Amino acid sequence: MNFQESHNLKDFSELYQENPERVIFFVGAGLSMPLFPSWSTFLKELVERTDAKGKLNFDKTELLVKIDNGLSFLEIADHCADAIGKNEYREIIEKNFDKEFDIEDIPFKDKPSEKARLEITKLIKEKEIVENSNDKNLLFKGLNFNHSYIVPTPYEKRNLETLKENLEQLDKTYEDDDEYFIYEESANKFNFKIFNHSEKYIEDASIELKIDKKNIFVCNKIISKPVKYNHFLDLHSSPTNSFSY
Repeated sequence: MNFQESHNLKDFSELYQENPERVIFFVGAGLSMPLFPSWSTFLKELVERTDAKGKLNFDKTELLVKIDNGLSFLEIADHCADAIGKNEYREIIEKNFDKEFDIEDIPFKDKPSEKARLEITKLIKEKEIVENSNDKNLLFKGLNFNHSYIVPTPYEKRNLETLKENLEQLDKTYEDDDEYFIYEESANKFNFKIFNHSEKYIEDASIELKIDKKNIFVCNKIISKPVKYNHFLDLHSSPTNSFSY
């Protein structure tokens, strides 16, 4: 939809620019998955735990069906919370949602290593099917005849053993690419300026920024865009999306 044709979006944008304090953003629970469970997954655990204590006053199967159909979430949560008591309910909440995680735990699906992982895993499955086949034509296609020393052999032309080795070394191989993707391409960047409105020079000025680091990742350096290195020719080349290590 064209921005100018959407009056609501245009009005909202103007309102936000003029008075951002009047705007409150609501984010759905799905944004935190799979670091945290979905509400349906959490409610199922809550129902199972309440039932295991013999405190569930409704048919368990009926409640689970309602959850699968997206029905009565609040009512089911209220019933279970009342049944097991505030202390145990709080314990379950903390177990599922009050936890710290490292950046390695965040499943960036567009991270270079994840894209390569999907590609290599798919190729391994295909080549295992080929290897177990009696079809000579398929076996011929599964062999690796590309031994170029100018560029690395594309994943699809590598043999099964090489692909499995590549998969094991994936995080290390794409470490620089992943860092650049997370901290440069995906991150929010803040630039600070000091404006001098007086007629005197500013001396010994500094900006101190305090951030609660719980589940917030701060990069203390600028990550340069990785270049691809050719170990055979001792050359560097410009990075491309289709380059295989």
